[in-house]
Amino acid sequence: MIRLKQTHVPLILLLSILTFGAANLLYGDDDDDDNDGKSGEHHSSQSSSPSTSKKVASKSQSATDLGAPGYTTLYKEECTSCHMAYHPALLPTASWTKMMASLKDHFGVDATLEAKTQSELLKFLVSGSAEKNRSRRAQKLLKSLKGNTVPPVSYSTTSYFKQKHHEISTGVFKRKGINSAANCLACHPRAEEGGYNEHEVKIPKG
Repeated sequence: MIRLKQTHVPLILLLSILTFGAANLLYGDDDDDDNDGKSGEHHSSQSSSPSTSKKVASKSQSATDLGAPGYTTLYKEECTSCHMAYHPALLPTASWTKMMASLKDHFGVDATLEAKTQSELLKFLVSGSAEKNRSRRAQKLLKSLKGNTVPPVSYSTTSYFKQKHHEISTGVFKRKGINSAANCLACHPRAEEGGYNEHEVKIPKG
């Protein structure tokens, strides 16, 4: 067995720490979006005392949330009759523009609207798009899209979404209570309000 001189141990230890730190920066889960100083996987909410619940609510309403979406009456009438209300900051301007220009085939459905209605909806979506949102979550979404030549028209197909859900198997998204990765509200109870804190997550069992 090779024996290292005692004077070499501190140097080896230092190199190990630096290597581990660099790897963590490159591959670690991006959980600082939740502004709680903790890292890890999605957490299922558990019952807690009233005082604890208040702390969780206060934390979840931090600047890391996407913020109040300010949905217009028109958006609610035209869009939420078919799916949950998606916060405008979940996609950049280019994505919303592309989506609204192809409503004839809106994820397999003809969602064609009158020109005026379509224009007003696009105006609302662009006004609150990721570029206009100052939260860390929106800014990191934009960073993950740099270099993309084709704007995504679905938040669940972005590399940022996939990185944040890397520990969730495709089978989970197919559960009866979820049905699709696009159904954010199934696991994130405050998704329509712009709240995606991992410590509020409740994953349906099936």
